[in-house]
Amino acid sequence: MTDYPRLVIAGTQSGVGKTTVSLGLMGALVKKGLVVQPFKAGPDFIDPSYHTWICGRASRNLDSYLLSRKKLVKIFARAAAKADISIIEGMMGLFDGLRNFRASTAEVARIIGAPVVLVADAWSTSTSLAAQLVGYRTIDRRLKVVGVILNKVANTAHRKACEEAIKRFAGLRTIGALPYDPSINLPERHLGLVPTREDARKEAMRDIVKLVWENVDLDAVIELATNASPLQYAADLGEPQIASKRINVAVAYDESFNFYYQDGLDELVRAGANLEFFSPTHDNDLPADTCGVYIGGGFPEFHAAQLAENSSMRNTIKKVGEQGLPILAECGGMMYLGDTLKSLDGTAFPMVKLFDFSVEMTQKLTLSYVLAESVERSLLLRRGGRVVGHEFHRSVVTQLASDTRFSYRLIRGTGFGNGLDGAVVHNVLATYMHTHFSSKPSMAAAFVTSAKRHSRR
Repeated sequence: MTDYPRLVIAGTQSGVGKTTVSLGLMGALVKKGLVVQPFKAGPDFIDPSYHTWICGRASRNLDSYLLSRKKLVKIFARAAAKADISIIEGMMGLFDGLRNFRASTAEVARIIGAPVVLVADAWSTSTSLAAQLVGYRTIDRRLKVVGVILNKVANTAHRKACEEAIKRFAGLRTIGALPYDPSINLPERHLGLVPTREDARKEAMRDIVKLVWENVDLDAVIELATNASPLQYAADLGEPQIASKRINVAVAYDESFNFYYQDGLDELVRAGANLEFFSPTHDNDLPADTCGVYIGGGFPEFHAAQLAENSSMRNTIKKVGEQGLPILAECGGMMYLGDTLKSLDGTAFPMVKLFDFSVEMTQKLTLSYVLAESVERSLLLRRGGRVVGHEFHRSVVTQLASDTRFSYRLIRGTGFGNGLDGAVVHNVLATYMHTHFSSKPSMAAAFVTSAKRHSRR
C-alpha cells in the first residue's frame, strides 16, 4: 500500500472522452466520501478549472517540459499527501508529446510512478480494440498500464465482447464501460472547454458523475490507485519558507482572464506577494495599495466589447504602467495591453494602449512549448537567462511599431514572430508565452522584488 494512492487517466488518443471520464471519476470518488486531489498532465489551464470545481481542491499541473523531475515530484507529493487519492488527467494520447515520449502523459506517469488506466473509444470495435491495447501495454515496458475504461459502448453484448477480447489478448482489466449518450457533453470553443468561470451549465458535470457512478467499478479504481509503487523522491517536502514582508500584487481573474498555474501563484506568495484578485472586465479600479499587476491569459476576444467599455480600468492600467508599476501580461493579458483587439468579424475594440501594436484574431492555431533566452534585463530575468514556457492562441500581432523593444529571443516557439517575444515598455513585460514560476522560482522573486521597489517609491 502506498502513501500516495494515485492513478493516471490517459486516452488512447485525443477525443476519446478522457476529460469526461476523469471528471466523472473525480466527482464519483468525492461522492463516495474521499478527499480527491486532482492534477492535469501538461500545460492546459481549462481542464484544471473543472477539476477544482468538482473536487473542491485546487488542481495542479504536472508538465515534464515546464518542470524538472524533482520539481514535478515535489509539486505532486505536497498536494497528494493531504488527500485520500489523486487522479491525474492525461493530455492527448498516452504517448503523444515530443520525441521519445518527452512531455507526454506517459513520461509524467513514469516520473511519479503512477499506474495508468486507459480510456478507449469502443464505438464500432471490439477485438480490434484489444489489438490496439496490446501496443499500449508493450510500447514502453517501464509504464504500468493496469486497466481500461470503455467509452461509447452500444449495449451489454458489445461490452461483454470488448471485455473478453481485452482480457484475452491484451491482458487488461476492464473496470468500467460508459454507454453512448450524445446528450452528455461539455461546452467547447476554439481553445478547448469553456472555462468554468463562464459556464452556467455545470449540471452537465453532475450528469457525468452520475454516469461514472453507475458504470465504473470505483472499488477497483481505489484498489489500483492504492497498489501504486512507493513514490521515489529525494527532495525535502517540508513547507517552503514564505517571505515575511508582503506587498500587494493585483491578479486579473474573471471571465476574460483566468489562465494561471496554481503552483505559479503559490511561488509569488512564497516570494512575498499578497495576491489581490480583480476584474478588468467589471471593476473600475485596481485594488488598494497595488504594487504590481499580473494579467494572465484567457479569452479577452470573447469579452472585448466589455473590456473596451470599461475605460476606467483601461485608463488606470495605462496610467500606472506609464508611472513604472511592474506589470506582467501573458497572451490574453498581452492582447489587452495593446492598442486594439480585432475580432474575427473585423471589429476593432480599443484596449489599454500601453503598447504600440494591435492584435487580430485568426483561425490559425499556434501551439508549442517555448524556450526563450533573455536579451536584456527584464521584469523576470537577467540578460542571458533562459526560460521555458508554453503558447496556445489563435491571434497575431499586427501594426507593430518598428522601435518595439523585446526581452526574449526564441530558441523554440513563435511569439510575436521573427524569433522574438516579450515586448517591453516602462516596467511592463507583455508576452505570448505562458510561464510557470515553479520552473524558475527566481522569476517570481524578481517580479515581487520589482513590486517592492515600486512600493518604496
